[in-house]
Amino acid sequence: MYRITRTFLADNFVLITLAIAGFLAVAKFLLPPESVDSTSRSVVAWWAALCAVSVVNLGLWRLSATAVERRRASVEPAVYRFQRWQLLLSAVYVLGCGFRSIVPRADVQRIGLFDSWLSSVMVGRSVATVAELCFMAQWALLLHKIATDADCRFGVVVSWLLVPLIAVAELCSWYAVLTTSYLGNAVEESIWAFSAVLLTLSGLVLWSAVVPAIGLSS
Repeated sequence: MYRITRTFLADNFVLITLAIAGFLAVAKFLLPPESVDSTSRSVVAWWAALCAVSVVNLGLWRLSATAVERRRASVEPAVYRFQRWQLLLSAVYVLGCGFRSIVPRADVQRIGLFDSWLSSVMVGRSVATVAELCFMAQWALLLHKIATDADCRFGVVVSWLLVPLIAVAELCSWYAVLTTSYLGNAVEESIWAFSAVLLTLSGLVLWSAVVPAIGLSS
């Protein structure tokens, strides 16, 4: 664990330094200058933790990108393209989560930590929409790849349904944000839950198809 941490810090020294400088700059210009009570200090500590997790996520993504590039010569071109797509989609998701950590807010309630245009509903919801679609696209690509290799028709069909389902969920989220009606959020979360159920069922179907094949081959 110590070795992994030391390698992580050494490989991401510049990133961590820039992140700390950026955090201090944001804290200086966006946080209120007056003294704060214990509740406000707790909020600042929570915000700092969110920012720290975002930096760790960026560092881990960078390690993953380095590992993919290092192994490029030893994998098939199709596998490398798949990995590059996963890296690209995950980069959008990591950056989107990082943005929402720096300027956290509750869109429907119109509550934000900072009084800034970056905390506006249009900006925040747009970033979240792109990030969440990329997140589900990762799952869809992964499921499609595994299901195709395993000749699992159910998994292939589900992989094609996932992104359209989340696109509908995002429209419901936009409805909730623009109208301040929680009905849109309820439908959105129900669609996410349904998508998770489909992914779980696909995993179980794939497991039941792959395990007997492994047993026969051994």
